[in-house]
Amino acid sequence: MNDLSVGSFSVGALDIPTMDTSQLARAIGFQHVDGVLGTEIFHQCVLTLDAARGQVTLQEEDQFRPAADAIPIPFSLDENDMPVIKASVAGIAAMFQIDTGDRFSLTLFGDFWRAHRLDQQMGATIEAMTGYGGGGPIRGRVGRSAGFSIGDLAVPAPVTRLSLQKAGAFTRADRAGSIGMGILKRFTVSFDYGHRVMWLSKSAEFDAPDLYDRSGMWLGLSQPRGLRVMDVTANGPAAKAGIRVGDVIVKVGALPAEAATLFRIRAMLQQPRRLTVPILVSRTGGDQPISLVLQDLIPPWQRNP
Repeated sequence: MNDLSVGSFSVGALDIPTMDTSQLARAIGFQHVDGVLGTEIFHQCVLTLDAARGQVTLQEEDQFRPAADAIPIPFSLDENDMPVIKASVAGIAAMFQIDTGDRFSLTLFGDFWRAHRLDQQMGATIEAMTGYGGGGPIRGRVGRSAGFSIGDLAVPAPVTRLSLQKAGAFTRADRAGSIGMGILKRFTVSFDYGHRVMWLSKSAEFDAPDLYDRSGMWLGLSQPRGLRVMDVTANGPAAKAGIRVGDVIVKVGALPAEAATLFRIRAMLQQPRRLTVPILVSRTGGDQPISLVLQDLIPPWQRNP
């Protein structure tokens, strides 16, 4: 490619790999995605993510000034130029990768959580499809961490995935896990690759509850209409209501089930005060109404003491 530009910032000519993102887009629910920005940008500037404002800022290194309340977190870079930092879970210090492409809050890799028996410290957990990556569906046991800190900064009880993957990045033994956007969105985050420092400044959303699905199903895009059920949690609300993998849902509450409403529907199915949601499922012979009774599948969020 002759040039890659983000706003007025130009990276210049690059050799760029190609990949088919259609399955990923359907599973996650992206209406449109052309590609993924990589570390070439991070190496040429200081990149700041402000999820609360939906804003990315690129600055020359000598122009960057961290916020007065920002906390510096040193990092190293692995062979893929992914930042790796020291953090602690349940009082156990370990190394964690920072993955801005991961929508989940906290993922603990298999070797680490099994070695420390962290599944026994998380209360109730469920096994479910928790996302979708380049290798396909990501399965894990989901619960809520007994405690998580970056440096001296305690992060409010994050939803935590105990990886069940048998291959891929989540099986690495040289680190404990991955910190995703579910945690990073609580901050304004600046990556200074030149100085190997990540700056964290609490946003207004820092103490917002970290909610998790209460429906027991994963919805992705379907053709020609509706949302396809890609996973159903055993003994969860969807399973009890007779919803099956492969079903196509055409309406959730008052919302038509489609690409434009998928993220709003996921948020609706997380709401702690919502008891039931009417759902319309497309079945042979016509659309079938179902009343979905929501329930907490993992321990509810509680504010840090």
